[in-house]
Amino acid sequence: MNEVLLQAFEQQIPADGSHWRTIGEKASEFASLGISALWLPPAGKGASGTESNGYDVYDLYDLGEFDKNKQNVVRQILHFILGRNASLQNAVRTKYGTKTELLDAIGRLHEKGISVYADIVLNHMTGADDKESIPVVEVDSENRNRPVNQVRKESLWTRFDFPGRNGRYSSFRWDHTHFTGCEEETKQPWWKFWKKLWKTNGEGSRKRIFRFENKQWAQDVDNEKGNFDYLMGCDIDHANPEVRDELLRWGKWFLDETHVDGFRLDAVKHISAAFYRDWWLPEMRRHAGRNLFAVGEYLSGDVSRLIAYLDRVNRSMSLFDFPLHYKFHDASVAIRENREFDLRTLFSGTFVEERPEHAVTFVDNHDTQVGGGDLESPVLREFLVAAYAFVLLRGKGLPCVFWRDLYGNGENKDIVWYLPRLLNIRQLSAKGDETRVVDKGPNLVGFVRLGTDGDDCSGLVCVISNSKEDRRFPFEFPDRFRGRRFRCVLGDRPNVTVNEFGFADFSVGPNRCSVFIPEEAAQQLDRMG
Repeated sequence: MNEVLLQAFEQQIPADGSHWRTIGEKASEFASLGISALWLPPAGKGASGTESNGYDVYDLYDLGEFDKNKQNVVRQILHFILGRNASLQNAVRTKYGTKTELLDAIGRLHEKGISVYADIVLNHMTGADDKESIPVVEVDSENRNRPVNQVRKESLWTRFDFPGRNGRYSSFRWDHTHFTGCEEETKQPWWKFWKKLWKTNGEGSRKRIFRFENKQWAQDVDNEKGNFDYLMGCDIDHANPEVRDELLRWGKWFLDETHVDGFRLDAVKHISAAFYRDWWLPEMRRHAGRNLFAVGEYLSGDVSRLIAYLDRVNRSMSLFDFPLHYKFHDASVAIRENREFDLRTLFSGTFVEERPEHAVTFVDNHDTQVGGGDLESPVLREFLVAAYAFVLLRGKGLPCVFWRDLYGNGENKDIVWYLPRLLNIRQLSAKGDETRVVDKGPNLVGFVRLGTDGDDCSGLVCVISNSKEDRRFPFEFPDRFRGRRFRCVLGDRPNVTVNEFGFADFSVGPNRCSVFIPEEAAQQLDRMG
């Protein structure tokens, strides 16, 4: 089976608590499309309650079961006065639904033979319940190794008591000793809303980053900004034995509760490589008694950084191919702006070319999509179909499809027709060895899958062009393909028959992608709809 991963959410999922139910209801549909695994969004309660996408982690144990706002009235009033909007934390369900609905969705997916990968966010925590006075050193936001002042005390939100859960599942309480640092709270008290320079120190509105006294940033992290251990919120100290023990306890509890089959690991470039390599992943796999899949988010366009990290964690996980995504993005922008882009570079400098057995390829995700914030880098519609053909029909890497593209939103609605078709083509024909063919110029690339013996539906030709005119793509097949007819099932080009000498001449339109499959497969594709 050609495995396919679906990222089963995006930024604009409605915050009405229906998403877990939607996923469960679509289990049969996913299976019919050849989806072999779903990546679910973070299931724990976020600081922004029912509006939270799950990455502003508040309570890992609350999967949509507890009322976060069960605290005394005095504390609620204090939070309001100090600018902590407690009303954001007053729902039992998460943005996606309740714990019961989550477990039901996982059960339905398993019934269809679909694996489930949970999004695991263990880098930081946000939305603390109380403040502590802590000796800190402010650091330069662009060089976290450089202190900008002497040690002083700051009153910071670092206590997590989880009053709504009241000790159920875990009695562990987090305080500043369990973190390496945090950023200042920037929400203004109501009586100071008029102060334009609130906590800016004359440097604008940026947040100040504090490292706690007698704490150090982890050293086995990305060296961007000097040391990129700190990302946001309260930065979890993975070197603290109490923290490691609690995160191991939580992981085992989470596996026992959900029975997921693997993990998407958030923000791994900011977390000590040793934590996942030596502790968390080995212990989760031992506890589950099986080789749980894991894919890390190492957000960098530099393939050498991904390779170095993969080696640092002893190849214990796969990684998303961000270098490939950025190439797709650049190619799409070039077409829209009528600029040149050398398509031959799609085959070089990517993680899937360097480490195909550990690469998860993708076109867009919740960070890169339109509306993704600072990381926004969407693949524009001019190259979207070609990009999906590239990741779905090749023989390298595990392809990941994005919910927004499968179900349509914004300017990418057209992909709703193309993407299920590409998924069906993957099931039928994307088999056998891959032969890469590159034209002499920069505007035409293609690849051929040579199929498998005895399977008349297997094999395909994919041609991608950013030329302003029609292009030809000649190819010489092995002897067994002589006389075979290939139908164009994507790109509206003439069908092709391999001649007696094994040659065939395929074509592609301007700024288009063409896909050709054997006639036998095309007939099955017609029946699939």
